[in-house]
Amino acid sequence: MTLPNVITHYKKKDTLEYDCEIEIVFDKLVIKDRKYKKNKHFSKNVSLQQAQSDDGPINHTTRVYGFVFQNIKERKLRWGIKMKVNANSNKCKLTNNVFKGKLISKSINNTVSGDESAISRKYKELHGKPLLREKEMVEKVVKQVYKKIKFQFKKHS
Repeated sequence: MTLPNVITHYKKKDTLEYDCEIEIVFDKLVIKDRKYKKNKHFSKNVSLQQAQSDDGPINHTTRVYGFVFQNIKERKLRWGIKMKVNANSNKCKLTNNVFKGKLISKSINNTVSGDESAISRKYKELHGKPLLREKEMVEKVVKQVYKKIKFQFKKHS
């Protein structure tokens, strides 16, 4: 997705002349989806009461195993936005700048097997949150870059 360039004017003082002419150039928006799988293996020693003797219970230790199979969906967004500055006076302190917007959204669905007591609690949740929609991701990146551009204006005013 490519957006048209935007030209805006920023006036540092209340004069009729503009100190800076700023062109905002949006590079090509890149969104990539990928799916992959991961397997995790866990083990743990557990004590089992095997028999009873006159002195008390006889415990036996054994090793148990648990497995997690993960289906992972990942969406990555990258977007370069350039701020090109044309100084119309020596009062323009802004400079050209490049802002890189990037965002990653992941959704992980787990399937567990084996002895669940061996599996770390964070892997026992079976369904992760869904991937962010592309539109939501674009909006978040635009807000990130907007904050960076706004900071440039404040820094030089």
